[in-house]
Amino acid sequence: MNCIHSDCGEERTVLLADMRGEVEPCYEPVCGMYQYHYMVSSGFGTVYKEDGSTYILLASAWQCKRCMLVMVTEGDIIWGEMTTIGKYATYHGYVDPINTNGCIIWGADHYGYTSNNYLSGYRFVIPTYY
Repeated sequence: MNCIHSDCGEERTVLLADMRGEVEPCYEPVCGMYQYHYMVSSGFGTVYKEDGSTYILLASAWQCKRCMLVMVTEGDIIWGEMTTIGKYATYHGYVDPINTNGCIIWGADHYGYTSNNYLSGYRFVIPTYY
């Protein structure tokens, strides 16, 4: 059975019928058993490629609170909505939370670009402090 996941970044469950006619929820896991990375805003980030060139300079840093994946995006959340993401890079080598000062990634696992304000498999949030 093939699972389908949303391309809009929203949490959705697709229902598929099995051979007995029963319906069960199905999604493609991307973060352990979850269907998206829960990316929390964590200050500023800079990304350098392995050749020393700057890919992103002082932009938004994010970290998945579940698997510690780190991402730097040109876009940010403004007034509760994500702006155009633009260039982004991910790195899965952090074992501890990054602090509000952000991070520096030297040689990312993945580089990308999107003109959308969402990425499939990611949810971007701002932390709330009480």
